[in-house]
Amino acid sequence: ALIVILAFLLIVPMLIDQLTAFVTSLPDLVEKAHQRLLPAYETLRVRFDLPAVDDLGVLLKNRLGTVFGFLTQTLQGVVSGGAALANLLSLFFITPVVTFYLLRDWDLIIARIDHLLPRDHADTIRTQMGAIDTTLAGFIRGQATVCLVLGVFYATGLMLVGLPFGMVIGMMAGILTFIPYVGSLSGFVTAMAIALATFDGWHGPATVAGIFFAGQVLDVKILLELGNGQRTITTH
Repeated sequence: ALIVILAFLLIVPMLIDQLTAFVTSLPDLVEKAHQRLLPAYETLRVRFDLPAVDDLGVLLKNRLGTVFGFLTQTLQGVVSGGAALANLLSLFFITPVVTFYLLRDWDLIIARIDHLLPRDHADTIRTQMGAIDTTLAGFIRGQATVCLVLGVFYATGLMLVGLPFGMVIGMMAGILTFIPYVGSLSGFVTAMAIALATFDGWHGPATVAGIFFAGQVLDVKILLELGNGQRTITTH
């Protein structure tokens, strides 16, 4: 436990510093990536008769405008709705209070529920509820372990390659892994953009792409198999 606390105290300040520097440097990185990708896209455009860059910009703005308009209308509907606003307030203020009292009186609540169980089926119900609790707890622990392992893997690989802000990008990609495709895709796009803006030649970006490909193999082939094996052991 002491080692975990010390590692947490050492890593969190580094993550905060890198995140602050990343946000500050983001406009410059985007501009450098744009300058790097523009000649390559012009070559592809001539060969495959693709739209011009200006046309792509107009199309992207139109699409983004539609998306932002939809999000704005949705947020306005949420804010203007009295019931939705009440639910939002309860989420921030009432939920912590309820959670505190549930944790404080948890044993009493369980004893009361157990007293209400039909005596003829009480043992069966307890067994099934215990199995559900074990399965859900195993799923949460397994998902958290996958996110942690992938975050450390991505962060270590990107830092060894020399990618700026590699720790932040890697840890964010790992943490978001619990959302299918979002963690790896967002981390890959961000890391590739920074690699194109930072490294000379294509060796650096190719290495970054290889790290994320290896992370996907690790996620699917190794961590998933370990999770299935652990689940099988727990079930039997």
